[in-house]
Parts: sequence; structure tokens; C-alpha cells
Amino acid sequence: MGTPELTDEYDRFFDELSRLPDINLCIEKICSEFKIQFVTYHLAFHEGKAIDSPYVRTNYPADWVSQYLTNDYVEIDPVAQSGFKRALPCLWSDLDWSSDKSVDFKNDAQKHGIGTSGYLVPITDRRRRRAIVNFASSAKESIWSHKINDISLLLQECAEILHRKAIVDLYGTDDEKPALSPREIQCLTWVAQGKDASSIGLILGISEHTVRDYCKSAKHKLGCSTMYQAIHKATMLRLIDPDSLN
Repeated sequence: MGTPELTDEYDRFFDELSRLPDINLCIEKICSEFKIQFVTYHLAFHEGKAIDSPYVRTNYPADWVSQYLTNDYVEIDPVAQSGFKRALPCLWSDLDWSSDKSVDFKNDAQKHGIGTSGYLVPITDRRRRRAIVNFASSAKESIWSHKINDISLLLQECAEILHRKAIVDLYGTDDEKPALSPREIQCLTWVAQGKDASSIGLILGISEHTVRDYCKSAKHKLGCSTMYQAIHKATMLRLIDPDSLN
């Protein structure tokens, strides 16, 4: 099974998630929707210093959070240590857990009911703030990896929404809204209507290559890797309105 298409169901889900007033409510909704045990959002305030005055929101049990902080596990945890250095999402199983300290940390987490299967989504916004979002489960790794293969892009979109929520929580405004050019907005809007680059070029009186360049730059500004993500994010940020062309 491949990654789900952007159906009306998920469109509504992301819209509802974005409208929730609190990031903790978002975490609860994500866990419920995707049957995930734990979600953690971790923002580092200073680039290159992953644990300097962090902003963290999680639904991990209080006793595990206390244990994690007391033992300074952030200095050992491969997820935290590598997460702020990565550019692309990955499974926890892809990280290096070979050190004795990492093994002890993993065993302690299991004793506290924390599973060792997880999916890490790193975020770097246009102000170069770095964050990581972790989705964790007690499922067997083989089952978990298959599940992530199906919903990875959906979880990446959830991670972006959590990041925007955190920015609003901290600074009182969503300052992550990128400035797209009129041409970038036009191209994204027509793509959302199902037009390909050749058709859009004819409509706008520009070359197919130029259309692709506008779409590529729009994706970059929106911090997205696919057009699916870019169109959804631009719609959620009210940068485009696909219905305006109907």
C-alpha cells in the first residue's frame, strides 16, 4: 500500500488539527487518528545547541519524563542527538543504537512502557529554528515500518502543523507564512486544479520549464518536498484558494 492521497477526509483532519487551540490537544488528536502511542515535539531555541532552553510538548508518562530529565538522557538518546543534525525523516531503527549507554537507555525506556519503534521528523524553518517531532510506538519494528511507509507524508504534515502551533504559542503569531510570488501562487493554484506544467504554461503564457521552476521555488519556500505537501500547506496558510478558479 502506498502513501494515502490527499482525500477530503485528511483535508478536513488537517484543517481541524490546525484549528485546535492547544498543541497538546493536537498531539492527542494525532495519536487518536493514526493509532500512535506517543508524540513529542521538541524545539531548540538556539541553532546547534539541541538542549539549550528547549520547548518540549509530549504525552509521554510523567514518570518517564522525570526519569529522562533526572538521568540527562538527552545526552545519550540517539534520537535527540542525531535529530537536530538530520535533514530528512527516518525510522528510529535507522539510527545508531550500538553504544552501551544507548542500550541501557533503550532498556530503561522499555521498563517505563516506552516502545522502541519510532519515526523522527526534523524541521528547519525559514528563520533557521530547528525542531524534531517524534512519533513512537510499542509495535514490532516490522509492523511499524510498514505503517510508516503508508502514512509518512501525513505524519510530516502533522509535524509541520505542530511546529506552527509551537511558534504561535511562543511568539503569539504565526511568523512562518512564506511570501510566495504571484506567479508561484498562480502555478500552485492551477496544479491544485489538476493541471500539468504544459497546460499551465499555455494558460499563463509562459514555458513549461518556467512553470516547473515556479513550482520548485514554491515548494522550497513552503519547506515541502512534494507538490502534494506544498498545495496542502499553501491552502492551509490561505496562500491559495483552488476553488477561486472554478
